Amino acid sequence: MRQRFVLASLSLLIASTAAAFSPTDIPGCVLWVKADAIAGNDGDIVSSWTDLSGSNNPPVQANASYQPTFRTNAINGLPVVRFDGDDLLQTATSFGNPYTILTVAKMQGTQNSRLISSASVNWLLA
Repeated sequence: MRQRFVLASLSLLIASTAAAFSPTDIPGCVLWVKADAIAGNDGDIVSSWTDLSGSNNPPVQANASYQPTFRTNAINGLPVVRFDGDDLLQTATSFGNPYTILTVAKMQGTQNSRLISSASVNWLLA
């Protein structure tokens, strides 16, 4: 009987997640950015990245020497925002703690880098 319950639950879970998903479906979503929402050309600098969450928290960078680069057809035919190690986008909003960050990233090179950081918490990825 227990196996049937597990399989029935699994089938229900799969059926319920088959619908289209948007990060804005998550309660409290305060920032959502994605490279394929940028209307730019390969090699353009990114000084501001539109926040798709509806919370108006766009990451920005006024200093051109710290702006990342938009690359089309970079990974599996999809665009990316490329940070070269000195690049930085910031929001004016403090999100408080705790919070959850989901990211898709590909690191290159051998040095450790701070992929995501905040005023009070840093994540060091090796």
